Amino acid sequence: ALVTGVQTCALRSSLTLFSSGTTGIPKPITKSWQSIVSGKRGRGTADDYWLLTYSPCRWAGISVIAHCLKNGCQLVVPESLDMLNICKASPRATHISLTPSLFKKMLLTGEQFESYRIRQVTFGGESASQKILDEAKTIWPCARVSHIYASTELGDLACASDGLEGYDTLPGTLLDDGELIVDGFSTGDLWKKKNDRYLFAGRKVEIINVGGAKVSPIELEGVLNSIPGVNESRVFGVASAIVGQLVCAEYSGTAEPAAILQFLREKLPKYAIPRLKRVDSIQLTAAGKVSRSL
Repeated sequence: ALVTGVQTCALRSSLTLFSSGTTGIPKPITKSWQSIVSGKRGRGTADDYWLLTYSPCRWAGISVIAHCLKNGCQLVVPESLDMLNICKASPRATHISLTPSLFKKMLLTGEQFESYRIRQVTFGGESASQKILDEAKTIWPCARVSHIYASTELGDLACASDGLEGYDTLPGTLLDDGELIVDGFSTGDLWKKKNDRYLFAGRKVEIINVGGAKVSPIELEGVLNSIPGVNESRVFGVASAIVGQLVCAEYSGTAEPAAILQFLREKLPKYAIPRLKRVDSIQLTAAGKVSRSL
């Protein structure tokens, strides 16, 4: 059914895509199929086997399909897009595109991966931390590990394949608050520059305001995920009549809440310490991303 969908999609003059809806209602965006294919960067050959990890009805899946169609690559389609079947299909692939959150889910399955067949790993949809990039290189030592910054509205905007988090350059300009503006379009994405690299600091609408102090969920998740015994986490804000919002976090793993809080108190200001809850697993959206809505 997915292969048939790809063939049908290629014949249409335009597609109506939807934004991921990570922080709100998904927005419909109409693009011509020609512009989607022609806008794809990078090269490929018939010897490239791309594993489909995303829904073909969303931008990330369409992007992989468009790359394959433009460059004559092969598409490896799992029996279904649940993590177990994605893992089972991975030995047939030479190229993998996925979100950092999907990558974490793959690791948590305990499956053994073909280490030397994979030639390319591409992260997108979320910020790829240095820890994520290093783990991917350890598992697939022969692969080039890349991460892409893209949006449904604007397509591919930046790519890095040097093994470092962040990007050397970004298109457009940054406002005083760090929001990126591209060709007059407000992306809603916040960036910070550190050591000559632009690092993603989160979505503007996701920033948690605690009595005027700002907390970036993605930056706090990075701290949480660095703690031994924490597999994955999500940080979100909850309305408070006193301070505007409270910082809350869920995590999965073996680390005890008391130990995590002690670690965070040594690293973070008091307003950024989250109300903590351990869960069995962190649920992802249909786009393979962490949802920060309640």
